[in-house]
Amino acid sequence: MARILITDDDRDAGELFAELLRFAGHEIILAEDGLEAERLVREHSLDLALIDIFMPGLDGLELIRRVRAQQPSVRIIAISAGWSRASTVDAPDVLDDARELGADATLRKPINVGDLIETVRRLSGETDTAPSTQPA
Repeated sequence: MARILITDDDRDAGELFAELLRFAGHEIILAEDGLEAERLVREHSLDLALIDIFMPGLDGLELIRRVRAQQPSVRIIAISAGWSRASTVDAPDVLDDARELGADATLRKPINVGDLIETVRRLSGETDTAPSTQPA
């Protein structure tokens, strides 16, 4: 199973994601802001990071840049409830920005539990299929 860093300034959301992914068998490291997450990235070898975009201090977009610089092989899932950094309808979606910075996947809040589990499974290389028992 994967070692996953979850970074979300919404404590309840972060703990819910952590509990769901622990139940799925993953090792979880939880951070409540981008600065704490950056420190944890320096201290731990990670397989995957779930990063909220809008956080005080160090935002998720900058955290994605820093994770990529420190641990380039970490798979990143960017999450956000917000649509854009600007208040105009045609402003770019921050999840598009996250993909441009190197996020491997994006999920929009509120997150569907099945989508979260499937995205983590796909990015961590897990499979649901049992080995074939048919002769070659």
